[in-house]
Amino acid sequence: MKKKEQLGKVCSSVKHLLRIMRIVTLLILVGSLHLSAAVYSQQNKINLFAEDESIRDVLKKIEDQTDFKFVYQSERVDVDRKVSVNFKERSIEDILNELLADEGISYVITSKNLIVINPSNNGETTENGQNGEKEVKGRITNENGEAIPGATIMKKGTTQGTITDFDGYYSLKGVKEGETLVFSFVGMKTQESVVSTSDVVNISLAEETIGLNEVVAVGYSTTKKGDLTGSVSTIDVGEIENLPANNLSTALSGRMAGVSVQQNGGSPTAGVSIRIRGTGTLNNNDPLVVVDGIIGADINNVNPNDIESISVLKDAAASAIYGSRAASGVIIVKTKRGKFNQDLKLTFNAYYGGSKVSKKIDVLSASQLATIYNEASDNDGTERLSDYSDPSSMQDLTDWQDEVFRTAIDQNYVVGLSGGSEKSSFNMSFNLKDAEGVLINTYNKRYTFRLNSDHLVGKKFTVGESLSLTYQDFKEVNTRSDNYGAILETLAMHTDIPVYDEDGEYSGVPSSNYGDVENPVGLLERNKGYARNYKLEANVYGQYEILDGLKAKSSYSLTYLGTDVKEFDPIVPEAGRPSYTNMLTQSRDMTINWLWENTLNFDKTYGDHSISAVAGVTAQHWEYSDLEGRRTDYQDEDEAFWYLDAGSTTTYANGGFQEYGLFSFLSRVNYVYANKYLFGATLRADGSSRFTEDNRWGYFPALSLGWRISQESFMADVDWLDDLKLRSSWGILGNQDVDLYQTYSTYVIDDPNAAYYFGMSGENIYNGYYRGSLANENLKWESTNQLNLGLDATLFDQRVVVGLDYFNKKTTDILVNPPVLGVYGTTSAPYTNGGEVSNKGFEAVVTYRGGKQNSDGFRYEVTGNLSTYKNEVLSLGNSNQAIYGPTFRDNFTITRTQVGDPIASFFGYKTDGVFADDAAVSAYVNDQGDLVQPDAQAGDFKFVDVNGDGTISSEDRTTLGSAVPDFSYGLNFSAWFKNFDFSMFFQGVQGNETWYALRYQLGFAGLKYNYLQEIYDRWTPENTNASVPRVTWSDPNNNKRPSDYYVEDGSYLKLKNVTIGYSLPETWTSKLGIAQLRMYVSGQNLFTVTKYPGYDPELGLESGSNDLEAGVDRGQYPQSRSFYFGLNLSF
Repeated sequence: MKKKEQLGKVCSSVKHLLRIMRIVTLLILVGSLHLSAAVYSQQNKINLFAEDESIRDVLKKIEDQTDFKFVYQSERVDVDRKVSVNFKERSIEDILNELLADEGISYVITSKNLIVINPSNNGETTENGQNGEKEVKGRITNENGEAIPGATIMKKGTTQGTITDFDGYYSLKGVKEGETLVFSFVGMKTQESVVSTSDVVNISLAEETIGLNEVVAVGYSTTKKGDLTGSVSTIDVGEIENLPANNLSTALSGRMAGVSVQQNGGSPTAGVSIRIRGTGTLNNNDPLVVVDGIIGADINNVNPNDIESISVLKDAAASAIYGSRAASGVIIVKTKRGKFNQDLKLTFNAYYGGSKVSKKIDVLSASQLATIYNEASDNDGTERLSDYSDPSSMQDLTDWQDEVFRTAIDQNYVVGLSGGSEKSSFNMSFNLKDAEGVLINTYNKRYTFRLNSDHLVGKKFTVGESLSLTYQDFKEVNTRSDNYGAILETLAMHTDIPVYDEDGEYSGVPSSNYGDVENPVGLLERNKGYARNYKLEANVYGQYEILDGLKAKSSYSLTYLGTDVKEFDPIVPEAGRPSYTNMLTQSRDMTINWLWENTLNFDKTYGDHSISAVAGVTAQHWEYSDLEGRRTDYQDEDEAFWYLDAGSTTTYANGGFQEYGLFSFLSRVNYVYANKYLFGATLRADGSSRFTEDNRWGYFPALSLGWRISQESFMADVDWLDDLKLRSSWGILGNQDVDLYQTYSTYVIDDPNAAYYFGMSGENIYNGYYRGSLANENLKWESTNQLNLGLDATLFDQRVVVGLDYFNKKTTDILVNPPVLGVYGTTSAPYTNGGEVSNKGFEAVVTYRGGKQNSDGFRYEVTGNLSTYKNEVLSLGNSNQAIYGPTFRDNFTITRTQVGDPIASFFGYKTDGVFADDAAVSAYVNDQGDLVQPDAQAGDFKFVDVNGDGTISSEDRTTLGSAVPDFSYGLNFSAWFKNFDFSMFFQGVQGNETWYALRYQLGFAGLKYNYLQEIYDRWTPENTNASVPRVTWSDPNNNKRPSDYYVEDGSYLKLKNVTIGYSLPETWTSKLGIAQLRMYVSGQNLFTVTKYPGYDPELGLESGSNDLEAGVDRGQYPQSRSFYFGLNLSF
């Protein structure tokens, strides 16, 4: 019955979406500005004098006095003819009519303030011949389907060509099949097309995205990079679209200043930790992700081949339009859409490769381990373990890392189809991703279908949609458990144990002297069951042009995520860590999130004044429900019986439901005067159901200013400087992302602690409930106040591009969950608004373009980025009581967050080496002459008496470092020569620490495991200068306690990617009937320079989003080195 109810909810949501799609009638295509440009040309009066000067020079004088630019072909228009003119207070049209009267040519004034001079016969330069020549016709438009007058069409390698007329149409005679036509226009990307059997070639030109003309998504609209006043990073999609990567976020690592992207391990399902300008809160620090207008979309569902652009909004001026969800930054992803008047285009992209673990950890051989065991017994004065009495007889039978790691196959296939008519356009793709993990029996299979389309209804109405469907089948394994993680078991298993016994069953340990270790091959191969995700992300919109420059838009987004997980744990009979009870655990959950947004957009230019504005209202609702059950004692372990009904004993069955809503108003205005002075203002108001009525609304303003100094007249003679802009911004952002229902007291039921017992022997049990948490009705929004100062510059004909930013970000009213006090009478304390955190930093990006650009000769591009920031906790509430991170194996904590330190600093005892001898122990005394460490012996750690009280206690624990680096950086080098392309990408961090937690179990004698090789360099009477303490079973000095012995330098430099590609020449592809064929080879994670002793210093976060344990290595799934062969094909 419950299944039917859940299905009914989904169907109801889908029907609701369909109703909204029918209702949405909205608003707009690009408005025509031809009329306003023509009016301007008539109203603008100028004075013009020239004596015996060329028409070219006269036109240049007009450009200097007005905003107009002239476009013409000098070989078809005689602009070198000398003229003499003297015009006073004359309109531009009057001047041109007289100036060009004798030339027999006409001109067109376009919406871009361009004047296209065109011979009246439209000037075909060749006639049809008899050698297969024909006339090619077509229309040139922009991406919105608008005609482009004056676009140039040339036969490649010749001077033969033509220009489009006012409506964008052209015709060109004397063209042969197989020849290439080149289509170009000022401010647009040049395109080429090979002539086929068709006589019609329609082309849609895209905006040029280099330098100041680069179009950047900024939330609810776009703007040119030259007009930006906020801090926004973009990425060249060409750098990542063909990279073999588990997901899009992995491909972003190191490519943008101020954006930290670190992998959460090397599993094929592993996500990443993305942090923009540091860690600003004790709660969720994940940035907001917006994909095709879908807020909160999953960035890892986006195939890199589908991406059109990526923008990262870093400061308050850029992010404030998203208000309460933008405190940690915003990532905006736009996927490719079809173009109007575009011929059908079929693409196929694929890569196939293999991965191996890039490093193995050295562990002891069997004889070395026996030596250590015997020495530990001797140091403790106890009898040696009988299993290890003769180390020389111990034999190594198994390299367990070789047994559990494999060469993993990774393959990816993408088929795309796009096209468009005058009224409709579409882009669709299907992606199959099949990646094995380097650990056996782990994998990730993902199938994604994406469809984007846009349709013109009349002249002013546009409708469209973005749809993504994803099915994921994956299998993971726990590698990070302190007690039984797959990595810990692999390293801890003794090497003198075979994988299988004589009966072909998994081998167990021969005695208790081998520790409580499960056969790691058995652990992985017994990892039975499945995990499946079903995801829908859809957005439908309508847009209407109310007036010239004023558009209204309404969009409705629906996200559905369903998860189905089934885990079967069979009986483990072998000794070590046996389990004599099998069990099945099955869970299903469902998330539904809808968002309705309605906005008005205004964009207009009046002479020197450009104004763009957006205002809107949005409503969002999110809900989550889950069911989970477990049964044990299955009589048959065959997969056919993996159903809850087949079990005999119910361990538990539970489920729940959560929901919240958000209602918002948003507004932004940007003003540009004379293309020099820039101003922006944003205000958003959010009302959240997470807070009580008195604190429900949060208000998030932002202001920004910009000055393009290079446009000033006093900079006119600085010819090496293309553009120089100063930026400043200030604003307030919010965060509401904490556990739900914190403003309500919650109660626990169906718990033994809530039971009432009646009767003489308590035989009558009645379930009750108790309060699990206290309410805080005064909770309010977290607020992030951010100041940003920036500089953007391009130099030497756009060969050098520089971006610099300084930011000061302070988060206040952070929601803190303090330690619970016994007097509360609950299991958790209420959240309070008590925390303050500061992040201050600097970012720099520099690009250099060398060689001959836009040619087949050698050219290259180098981009480097660097970022640094300081993270500091300023307050944790009235008591400033420290907050501790998750506990480790023996219930100690690794990190502590306290005032004056970075969030989640490593925490423990300081060591001052190892006592070389007993005399050194005796010499370590306090002022009273007592031993500071009375339980220490020669070879034990010497711990520092930090507080100077003459004894070592918990009060001597102190900050030992943090995962915050001194700086991080990335360097990308790309080069092209004829049909070859090459790219190489480095990424690194410097000055951060990591906590090598595996050393706790494997770096000391105590647990009867195998140990890390480093323990063999322990202190002995013959090796008194050792940095590793003596081996002992009892450890009276507690050498294993949390200390700086676990802290390692986490700095690294990685060669993340090298790719070499070759594209077949057009002369070949035209004969094959294809548009492009590129082949490439690529290597990932080719080498790492680091001092870190573990598998990989790039640790990410242990639990994916828990910043209170950043940089801790409990046994992370290792990253791998990979090699691929790839193919890009288009028709």
